[in-house]
Amino acid sequence: MAEETGSGPLDGYVLTTADEPMETVTFHPDGRRLAVTTGYYWTQLWDIHARETVGELLIDHGGMRAMAFQPDGRLLATAGVVIRLWDSDTQQETGVPLEGYTGEVKTMAFRPDGSLLASAGSEATVRLWDPARRCPVGDALTGHDKPVWTMTFHPDGRLLASGGEDCTVRLWDTEARRPVGAPLATRQDWVFSVAFHPGGHLFATGGQDGTVRMWDTQTRSPIGDPLIGHKGSVFSLAFHPDGRLLATAGDDGTVRLWDAHTRQPFGDPYNAHNNPTVYEDGTPRIWGNTLYTVAFNRDGSMMASCDHSGNVRVRPTPSA
Repeated sequence: MAEETGSGPLDGYVLTTADEPMETVTFHPDGRRLAVTTGYYWTQLWDIHARETVGELLIDHGGMRAMAFQPDGRLLATAGVVIRLWDSDTQQETGVPLEGYTGEVKTMAFRPDGSLLASAGSEATVRLWDPARRCPVGDALTGHDKPVWTMTFHPDGRLLASGGEDCTVRLWDTEARRPVGAPLATRQDWVFSVAFHPGGHLFATGGQDGTVRMWDTQTRSPIGDPLIGHKGSVFSLAFHPDGRLLATAGDDGTVRLWDAHTRQPFGDPYNAHNNPTVYEDGTPRIWGNTLYTVAFNRDGSMMASCDHSGNVRVRPTPSA
């Protein structure tokens, strides 16, 4: 574990996990534990207050490219070609894997009440699963014609948004298992990230063109101009739980905060190259270029992000 030099509102500390890219981080609902996956074959849980690992590695040699905690925190879902469900306390796999994919799963999301798990990936379909019965719910939802990279549930649990390489975002009614309206042509090239505002009235998308766009959930129309600032693809975005801030991260190595109401930048971007880390032997190391994920914990007090060089940074959320 490395302590961070420098000062400022986005300073924190670094959890050094491996010399390989960290692709996904997600907070356990208790706000204390953080799950980290490499995108290869393992996932590790951390206690962010003690700054130490929790339990053994979760390993799937078939790959782990996506993960999601069940909202009550009991289960952690990980996926490569199969989806596995793990007890988050014992770190033991529970029940049988969810199988049926011939390609890679790139994204998953639990419905807010935990009763449904959605997944998608290289097959370009969206699948719904009953995590209790370990079985699919209905047929796969078709509409995307290229791999799907991102998905998220609306706070009401019925509406699901998905986006990917076909440069569209699609909305789905997960009860009726049908599309809602026409697909949104985002003009962002590939869509890598989508997130609903906690109020549910709008959602944001991030894409290959480096912009972030806000959308009205009811009308499915853009809200204002795109948020411009990133110099490369926007791989991840997350709304603060109280809805006041939007965090974005991407290929330019920055985490940026935006006022979700005014759509203006909130403070200065955090640039990884301006904040070296120093290890116990005194060796400085620049935190890697590409940032794959940014996330808030449940009460919004902490942020976490992960990078291409194998580090996870945890820091307090700046005050508004």
